Amino acid sequence: MTKPETRSAKPLSVLAATHLVFLGVIAAWLGLHQPRAWPALLLLLAAAAGGELVERATPRWSRRLWLREALLVGSAALAWWLAAPPVHAFAGMGLACLLLAPPRGGSLRLLAGLCAADLITIGSAAGRTGAQVPVPPWTAAAFDTALAVAAVAADAWLESRRGGRGLLRGAPRLAWWRWCAWPAAAAVLGGLLMAWALGLAERDPSRLPPVVPNAGRVARARAGSGLQTQLTVGAVQEVTRDTTLCARLAWEVPELASPAPPRPGPVVYLRALALSRLRCDGPYLAWSSDPGDLAETAAPLPPGTPLGVLLRLPGGGDAVMIPDGSAGAVLEPLFGDRDGNLFRPLLGSRPQSYVVSLEGLEADSSPGPAEHASLERWRSLPRELFDQDWEGMLEPRWAIEDPLRAAAGAVARLRERCQYDLSDLPVPQAGPGGALRTFLLDPDPERRRGHCQYFATATTVLLRLSGHAARCVVGFASEEVDAGGACFRALHAHAWVEVLGGDRRWHRVEATSAAGFARRMAGVDPSLAEPPPPVAAPSAPAAASAKPHPLRLPRWWPGAALLALALAVWYGWRLARRPRRPRRLAELERRSDGIIALAAELGVRVGPATTLSVAVAGIAARTGLDLAAPLAAHLRARFGEGPLPPPWPLAALRAAARTRRR
Repeated sequence: MTKPETRSAKPLSVLAATHLVFLGVIAAWLGLHQPRAWPALLLLLAAAAGGELVERATPRWSRRLWLREALLVGSAALAWWLAAPPVHAFAGMGLACLLLAPPRGGSLRLLAGLCAADLITIGSAAGRTGAQVPVPPWTAAAFDTALAVAAVAADAWLESRRGGRGLLRGAPRLAWWRWCAWPAAAAVLGGLLMAWALGLAERDPSRLPPVVPNAGRVARARAGSGLQTQLTVGAVQEVTRDTTLCARLAWEVPELASPAPPRPGPVVYLRALALSRLRCDGPYLAWSSDPGDLAETAAPLPPGTPLGVLLRLPGGGDAVMIPDGSAGAVLEPLFGDRDGNLFRPLLGSRPQSYVVSLEGLEADSSPGPAEHASLERWRSLPRELFDQDWEGMLEPRWAIEDPLRAAAGAVARLRERCQYDLSDLPVPQAGPGGALRTFLLDPDPERRRGHCQYFATATTVLLRLSGHAARCVVGFASEEVDAGGACFRALHAHAWVEVLGGDRRWHRVEATSAAGFARRMAGVDPSLAEPPPPVAAPSAPAAASAKPHPLRLPRWWPGAALLALALAVWYGWRLARRPRRPRRLAELERRSDGIIALAAELGVRVGPATTLSVAVAGIAARTGLDLAAPLAAHLRARFGEGPLPPPWPLAALRAAARTRRR
């Protein structure tokens, strides 16, 4: 009496394992360039792997209840609800899971189409200067090419193992390289191309097609750079006075042969970003630049403009720093937003030296906005701040006074009530805008303390409550000035206010007192600080002729995309109209493919015209087993004269062949 056979979960097939490996590569690629999408990508990858394990453990119930599909759809909905990932990464991973989970023979080659769609998406986004591109197009092209050819090669190898029909029917298992040697070589070349593109970007990022940053999402500064591209007031209770050198502005550069620059004042301002959007983040207040689209801009400097050179060390993102009041910088490509901020792709990745205009170095104003009809964004405040009681802080006359006089009154009021401090700042009160309410309205004078961010934010809020257009500006303000230029260190990071005057120009308003500037240098020994480096003019400041343009698709590409979509719909309709083969015939063909693949594995000469009888006869000769009865049963079933026979005993045939060889 034999023991009843116990059913256990089937091991993971080579097909499923290969598909999961490709899904992991796709998730890693998307997550590398979209860090916010990591939770969603990992959740979808885990759902695909979990669905495969569920299918292996309980195939009957999994197919009846659609457990695998339910797991994928539920995971996608949960990932979108929890993380709200970027659409590009989420859609790419979702389509990859749709193609590769559950694993089906021949579906891996469809990744080539997905890679083409990825290239079209990135290329079309790079063609629009205001769009955010997660990765340089050359790098994406190299990776997508390598991934596509690797998918085709792996699919050919899997089909050769399976002994599939068509062009690959009866391909020997050990000769898979015949089908994927060229794709594998192309994959290697694609990988080398990607490595070359990355190396080129590291050496000279300006030679690559630019990755246009988004105005509302500028890369964060490196640790110690001191430049904050997204200012959050109240989150840090102590400011580190770091002497790390961040930039050097030189205004006596013989190579430029420009007119003598104006004599700067005791403090030199280096402008980085104007931040116009304010929101309440719990008790904190967060400033960010306006999220409008960027546009390619050119800031030609008129002849006779005094010029200087700014040496900027790595960090600080893509924002172009210029002296406050300056007319601009000689940089290409150059992009600007609605706040007048300037950006250059990959600017903060390495030390950069570029020419800047020194005209207006002492001025406290800069050109006004181009869109006067959109002044409301410089007057708006979160509703939580409008609902607060600001009695005792606002003067009714500020609403009817000139904006500059109102700003002077607001600054004087702040300096009367609040103290400048850098350490042991009070914990903000609970509720929306608690940091600002603590700084302005706390009954304990010892808790009304803060640094330049508090003073600039409070001044801007008071001016907006009075109906004036104002914004916060971040950058550097340095007193380390000598005859040849100015040094900007991390401790010189500063925030100030700009108010739109009646002349339609932005005027700088310094909310921090002179005592505050002295306070941040207290206890710092300048002799121990890093000495300023020598600054020379760039080797070719007028090398604008070699301007790298963004990758733009031709004008006819929307029509071509619509035509391709129409062809795909027509082809799908044709496939849907084709009569489907009965499940019985499909199962018999699958078994025939398996026995033919086994024959090739055992050394039987197999070709496109090899029949089932010839393959079985060769297997019988190499195993010593009589396969006449199973062959007759399969042939009868094939021609509709009998029931579906049991599957071929492939494992037993392999074992018999090994025993016979010994």
